[in-house]
Amino acid sequence: MKKIVLCSALSVTLLIAGSGAQAGASEAKQGAIFTGGAVLGAIAGGPVGFIAGATVGALIGEDIKHGDQAKQENEESIKTIASLENTLAMNEALMEAQSKHQRDLELKFTDILSNLPGEVFFESNSDQLTQDGLAIIDVLAEVINYDPDTVVELIGHTDPRGTDEYNNVLSQYRAKAVADQLIELGVAEGRIASRGEGSNLSTAVKGDSEGYAFERRVDIVIRSQDTVALHP
Repeated sequence: MKKIVLCSALSVTLLIAGSGAQAGASEAKQGAIFTGGAVLGAIAGGPVGFIAGATVGALIGEDIKHGDQAKQENEESIKTIASLENTLAMNEALMEAQSKHQRDLELKFTDILSNLPGEVFFESNSDQLTQDGLAIIDVLAEVINYDPDTVVELIGHTDPRGTDEYNNVLSQYRAKAVADQLIELGVAEGRIASRGEGSNLSTAVKGDSEGYAFERRVDIVIRSQDTVALHP
């Protein structure tokens, strides 16, 4: 008879616990197991059995509570990891886009630098920049401002006509005209060096007007900070 009673009590316990599980609330599950354990203990061993059964039921219920908390924490951790993975993927995509943009800029300015004229020409007896000269200086300023490690050297020249004193001053003014325009376009003054050579480096044949035209110029030399010439 005791075995039958025990089985019946155990069935009651399982049914109550199962009902609590279907409700989805951990408190209900704990209460069901506590009650079932107490009933089973009472049937098996009277008051002492009731206390023992209740204690076992309470311990099992506490384990279920902890299990539910661990499950919730695990789900929150999974969500956090998923969010971090999504953020990491977005950051990687952004870095790749920035890297591509940087490579495109480098290619662009390398191409510009390779095609940039190495001099600006002037009219006879003039230190005024021409429209062609202004266009060249606009691009030059863009190149220099793009790379903060570069500096530019400007060397003014004249054709051999006129006195040395006049030619020396005119060549300096021509170099200064280019420097002033670069500064106006945002190039730091400390990154520009200029000087005049007058007609000291003239190679034109006397009376060669076409040769003279090539000597009325300012040479542009772009250098890195370690003074290695990059252009021309």
